[in-house]
Amino acid sequence: FVYRDHSRYFNDFSVSELALVLRAFQDRYNDLKDDDCVEYISVFHNHGSEAGASVSHPHSQLIGVPVIPPDVSRSILGSKKYFDEHQKCVHCTMLEWERTRKERVIFENDLFIAFCPYVSRTAFETRIFPKIHQPRFEMITEEDRISAAGALSAVLKKMSSALNNPPYNFFIHNINSIALESYFVSFLGVCPSKARARRISKKEIFGPTIFLTGVRSTTFPSFKSAFIASSIFKKCAREISYFKYSVLTCDSSSISFSICVMIVSTVI
Repeated sequence: FVYRDHSRYFNDFSVSELALVLRAFQDRYNDLKDDDCVEYISVFHNHGSEAGASVSHPHSQLIGVPVIPPDVSRSILGSKKYFDEHQKCVHCTMLEWERTRKERVIFENDLFIAFCPYVSRTAFETRIFPKIHQPRFEMITEEDRISAAGALSAVLKKMSSALNNPPYNFFIHNINSIALESYFVSFLGVCPSKARARRISKKEIFGPTIFLTGVRSTTFPSFKSAFIASSIFKKCAREISYFKYSVLTCDSSSISFSICVMIVSTVI
């Protein structure tokens, strides 16, 4: 999903524009959900390079994968276990508790509520839930989209103001399964991000796919890693003689330090 204006980001969008974006997500989700090769569809938006945005132009992504990601599977199993033990939806129980205490609520309107989870994965992580039990994002109505967009707009503007326009990941947590409807609720999430791990290539980023689903992805081919690594160590081998005496006479920490210095100096 590529947005028209290069200089306007999610937090600059009006409520009606965000509602249109959610409609586009919903339409594409419905196009892919019945594909035999797709078990899970991840919808996400990365804001800022530190959040994994490899293209500066504002855009969102939708990825269909042939397995249920491990993090999502754990969420489903936990929800089912709670339902089996208490005959209640754990998400609805959590919402009731948050609405009663109001300690972590950021925003709410007639249909949606936004709050910071009791145990967050990152500081300022925010989740936007429907106030009624709604297990499937692909089935929400136009009224739902407008209300969800209002909540999302409020969260993004508050976050941008409080944290000085931080990098973040936006995602939709959803499962296309009638069997899970009793104990699963679809929700929107926004997670401000720390810098992603980078390696030799600036393109190689452990981005939001692993963070949001537990599925690892990399844009740096392994054969390039092997070639660069082998080249480094071949060059290092020619320089080992300069470090031989210090390596043999130093303790283990010094040995590690000497080898690291040698490799780094070679790369530079």
